[in-house]
Amino acid sequence: MAESESKAVGWAANLGAWLAVVSVCAACAGPAAAHFGLLKPLSGFALMASALPLSLAGLLLLLAALVVSSDPALRFRCLCGSVVAVFTFCAIMFPALGSRGLPRINDITTDTVDPPRFVHAGVLAANRGLDMSYPGGEFAALQRQAYPELAPSVVADSPARVFQRVYGIILDLPGAEITDTDPIEGRIEATATSRVFRFVDDFVARIRPHEAGAIVDLRSRSRDGRGDLGVNAARIEAVLDALH
Repeated sequence: MAESESKAVGWAANLGAWLAVVSVCAACAGPAAAHFGLLKPLSGFALMASALPLSLAGLLLLLAALVVSSDPALRFRCLCGSVVAVFTFCAIMFPALGSRGLPRINDITTDTVDPPRFVHAGVLAANRGLDMSYPGGEFAALQRQAYPELAPSVVADSPARVFQRVYGIILDLPGAEITDTDPIEGRIEATATSRVFRFVDDFVARIRPHEAGAIVDLRSRSRDGRGDLGVNAARIEAVLDALH
């Protein structure tokens, strides 16, 4: 191999290894920075996501150098860097594949025609100035396609007792905190904070009298991003499952 080609291969190997290391740092720093409040949740998520193109670019450079080079030491370094890049890429990509096919909506409810309203959530500092009304339209159509099973739940018990049951179930949700209640109106509002990135979702339950006892409607809305990776629907389903 000519000296110029050897330098080019060495340069590719060094850049690929550097990109692989940087991708690992981004994958780890994003969640950590968001968790400890150094970055906003969406910024931390974006930093972590940047590890995907970084690791892929590093992997391609390392594989190219591995194929071309005949230097055992350089080939070993390329192989080690490739393993790091593949591990980083897969660690981020595989969880993301689980959300394939989910709609890019972040406001889910059991009643798309007459959804529960957020009352107290609108006065919280993080939501001031935001439109907390349900988007309807495209959101409702996409939800019906993705989560056709979501519907109001009728419980054969008094509204007062169902209110207390729903209150307890919400308290048991991961990262949940009750922010406001109105037993007369039958409304319970809460926030749910994710464990790693500290994303905050607003949640409201509405309990009304029904001829068979009480009817429960739920709504969960993410503050950040357009999509929610199915988290809001899963939260609603968890409450409905616990009720029955």
